[in-house]
Amino acid sequence: MKLLMMSSLLCGGILLAADFWQTKKPSEWTEKEARRIVDNSPWAKEIQPSMNMESMGRGGRGGGMGRGGGGGMGGGGGMGGGQLSGPGGGPGGGGGGGGMGGAAGMGEAGGMGGGPGGGMQMPRVKVTFETAVPVAEAKSRIEIKDVFQGVRDKYVVISVAGMRMMGGMGGGSAAGKGQPQSDPAERQKAMQERLLQMTTLKIKDDKVYQPAEARMQQTPAGPVMLFAFPRNELQLTPDDKQLTFKTSMGPMEIQVKFNLKDMVYDKQLAL
Repeated sequence: MKLLMMSSLLCGGILLAADFWQTKKPSEWTEKEARRIVDNSPWAKEIQPSMNMESMGRGGRGGGMGRGGGGGMGGGGGMGGGQLSGPGGGPGGGGGGGGMGGAAGMGEAGGMGGGPGGGMQMPRVKVTFETAVPVAEAKSRIEIKDVFQGVRDKYVVISVAGMRMMGGMGGGSAAGKGQPQSDPAERQKAMQERLLQMTTLKIKDDKVYQPAEARMQQTPAGPVMLFAFPRNELQLTPDDKQLTFKTSMGPMEIQVKFNLKDMVYDKQLAL
C-alpha cells in the first residue's frame, strides 16, 4: 500500500513538473509565464561573461572564417530589404534602411549594462533564440512585436543583450586624443567582420557553424548584438543533445550551452 502511494505521489510530481509551454496553449499563458520564456527558459539564458586578458591589444584579424560577402544585414543582400525594420523604440528603432534594424522589444536587458567604469566587473548578458516559435508566442502575449517573422524560415537569429562595447567598437567617439576619428560606417563594417569571425554555434568538434551575418543595434537599454545563422545549414535534432553558442567583444567572452531536448516545442526542435 505504501509503495502504491509513493508511486502515485511520484507520478503526480512528474506531471506537476511539466513545463507550462508543453501543457498549455500560448493563449493560456499568463504574463508571468510569457516573461519567463523571454527571460529565463531553454531559449533564453542570462550569464556572466568571462574575461580573456590575452585578447587585449589584439587587432581585429582580417580574413579568417568570416563570411563577409556583400551587404549583409544592413540593406543590399543578405537579410536586408527592410524586412526587419520595425517601428522606433527597439534596436535600431526608426533607423530606416534594411537589415535587422528595429528589433523591437529585444532590449529588455534591464540593469545588465550598468554605467561606465566600475573596474573589471562584468555585466550579465542575455542570450536568446529570437526566432524560436515559443519566444515569438511569448512576446505576442506581452505585446512585443515579432520583427523576425519575415526571416524565421531562412535564418536562426540569436541575440546577445547587455554586453557593453569595448574600446571604439560601440560606434562612439573612441579615437585617441589628437587622432582623427575613423568613419562610423567603416567602424561598423569592421566590427561586423570581427563578430562574424569570433562567433560560433557548436555541437561537436566536427559540427561548428558560423553566422552568415551579424549586426549591433543600439537600444534604450544598451547595445544588442544579432547573429543570423542560415537555417538550412543547421541540421540539428534533439539527439544532438547540446548546442554551445560562443562569441566575444574585446576581452569579454560569452559561452552558453543550450540543451536541445529542452528546446522541443509542439513536438519540434524550436530554434
